[in-house]
Amino acid sequence: MSSTKHLGPDLLEKLWSGEGWPVEVQREVLPHLFKLCPECSMAWQEWQPPRGGEGLPRLPDLRLPATLGRLRPEAESREAREKVKRELRALFKHPPRRRLAVIEKARAWYRHPLVVEELLARSWKAMPGKPKEAEHHAHLAYAVACRGGERTRALRALAAAHVANSLRARGDLQPADSYMKHARSLADEESVLHPRILADIDYLEAVLCLAQGRFRQAEALESRAILRFHQLGERTSLIQSLITLGAIHSAKAEPEQAFEIVSQALPLIDPIRERRLHLCARHNVALYLCDAGRFEEAEEAFRKNQPLYDRFPDDWTQLRRRWLAGRLARSRQDWREAERQLVATLEGFARKGVGYDAALACLDLAELYLAAGEKKKFRRVARGLDGALRSKDLHQEATAAVVLLRRALVDEVISKELLAHVRNYLDEARNNPALRFDPSA
Repeated sequence: MSSTKHLGPDLLEKLWSGEGWPVEVQREVLPHLFKLCPECSMAWQEWQPPRGGEGLPRLPDLRLPATLGRLRPEAESREAREKVKRELRALFKHPPRRRLAVIEKARAWYRHPLVVEELLARSWKAMPGKPKEAEHHAHLAYAVACRGGERTRALRALAAAHVANSLRARGDLQPADSYMKHARSLADEESVLHPRILADIDYLEAVLCLAQGRFRQAEALESRAILRFHQLGERTSLIQSLITLGAIHSAKAEPEQAFEIVSQALPLIDPIRERRLHLCARHNVALYLCDAGRFEEAEEAFRKNQPLYDRFPDDWTQLRRRWLAGRLARSRQDWREAERQLVATLEGFARKGVGYDAALACLDLAELYLAAGEKKKFRRVARGLDGALRSKDLHQEATAAVVLLRRALVDEVISKELLAHVRNYLDEARNNPALRFDPSA
């Protein structure tokens, strides 16, 4: 092996062919990979296995070194679990505003790795519908991880990444970015090598990069997370990463690739035990078919999804259901149904203060009225934009774009070119406050 620590085609060929775990990888490359080297990540992403392979790569001898250990080596005893349950029951008897103080003032309690993991599990379960609750649990997990000494040191980085994820879900992208950088800094400072922690952080950072419009970084991180989850045999996390990778391709305006990736994930999902994951994948299949202009297939997929949607009455699920229903109705020129669904979508997003999605739903509704020749209804769309303008997630330049759109709707001077211009700007600038809006373009 050369003096460089970076992956190359020779080592990748050895791994693929099943010759074993090359000592060079265990001694030099693996620690370097886990230090988040972008060159190694790119090498894996760009390398193509020999033809004839199907699905995910099969790496027969890709076993992680025993030195990485388990996440909680001594926390498996019945006594430890019972103690953790008692601590958490006591903690959650207090109102949310007092819980951090309870943790910080405790002398012996709230130091165990299992407490951190249970709080992070609660944070994850609250997503995506209750991001504020998810953030609360992630902050509690971080506070416990900071008190646990050597046993919880690596979990500090993971807890910080979960805080970032909850902030991302609330639309607070700048503080989310700060927390994610803190998570990476902690992982580096503590020389975190546990593959599950690193895989989880990769996944969470990829989702954040997707929200920020940093698609190349998101794709590289998600590809690495997929590899790690595959190595670990973490099926559910692998599925989630595949779904996210599909969303990244969708955001890059590559709906066919997105459809193919999510279609690979579907057979891996247990539709009984993983109902929300199953719905997410099935919804995305219908959405990507619609984006690709394959409307008949999208209609069929969407029709089959109706019993799944009925099981999840939360706003997050039902607003996306309505949004897709409106787009599909428009594709078959059912103007009244499209209007009903898109108006409900717009009002729902505006009510929840999700400004960007409200603005995009407004654009769909304006395009519908333009195509149907109902310009007199433009003022109704303009009133819907008032809710978007009151939201906190529209930055200054995006607000300028929405104000211009509202003025054009009120004056009934809407054109396909203006709608396309505003849509393209919002897509690019959603998480890039520095991108200027040019009203004359």
